[in-house]
Amino acid sequence: DQINAALRDLSTRAIPGPQAVQTGELSAIPQFFGEAGLGSQFKEFIDRFTLVARAYSWNSDRRARQLPLYLAGAALDFYRTLPSEIQKDFTQLCSALASKFESPQSARFASIQLRHRRMKENESITQYVTDLKRLARQAFPSMNETAIDDFISNEFILGLPDHLRNVVLDRDPCDLSQAVEIAQRILARRQLCAAERALRTDSPSDRT
Repeated sequence: DQINAALRDLSTRAIPGPQAVQTGELSAIPQFFGEAGLGSQFKEFIDRFTLVARAYSWNSDRRARQLPLYLAGAALDFYRTLPSEIQKDFTQLCSALASKFESPQSARFASIQLRHRRMKENESITQYVTDLKRLARQAFPSMNETAIDDFISNEFILGLPDHLRNVVLDRDPCDLSQAVEIAQRILARRQLCAAERALRTDSPSDRT
């Protein structure tokens, strides 16, 4: 009873935000209630919690101990029903909470976004592939990183601009990392050629 009372008390407190390391101030982060309304989005909650955990160099054990302090309502009630071995394992704890509270609608929406994602103008290859991975994690939360890379390899190529996509396809990359490397080399070469053309155009000899 005392432990449960302590959890209820601590669950009303905000956790330090990412700026706390630099400013010493606390940034209020919405609690995760597991219900409709404020704090109901598990993905947003766990992303913010992870930012704080990284900022303070919390290891997996520390994260597992800290996480329940920021649960409330239905989420805290569900946590109390979990076996102790899951409560003590941060990865298993996150998986259990995600399975219980993550919205299927959010996963479906992320899947749709992933299928239609195209590289934007002035977007770097790194930014593009990072966003593809983000959408894949939201769409398929149970996938590991290797499976995500395999899954988005074709999506990455299909979403490239025509002048990049055709060349990458001709090179027939064996995996995502090779496709990214090829696309980056091609784009860098094209940007260098464009810069050289601009220099020649602006040179005094061209203007006389």
